[in-house]
Amino acid sequence: MTFTIEFADCIKEQFKYLNASQRSTTMKGIKKHLSFEPLNETKNRKHLRPNTLAPLELRLEELRVFYEVNPEEPSIVNILAVDYKKGNILFIGGKVVEL
Repeated sequence: MTFTIEFADCIKEQFKYLNASQRSTTMKGIKKHLSFEPLNETKNRKHLRPNTLAPLELRLEELRVFYEVNPEEPSIVNILAVDYKKGNILFIGGKVVEL
């Protein structure tokens, strides 16, 4: 089953903080890893502890994609946030965020 990918409105703003290479890596990674079986944990996909951001994370090198599978329409993956991580510090929209 192929999943439909939908982006939150804030993603456009968050992409401004990524360079062209990072944006390309993010889009390719989303298509590759989240179009099929987005709920299955892998080396790069995992469920997160309860937090205010998202229930699931996709790791693409230093980049992070936070997402959820739509509970009302389980064939839709909602991308909620995209940004990068340096060491233990997560940046979303150019600001430090703690999970």
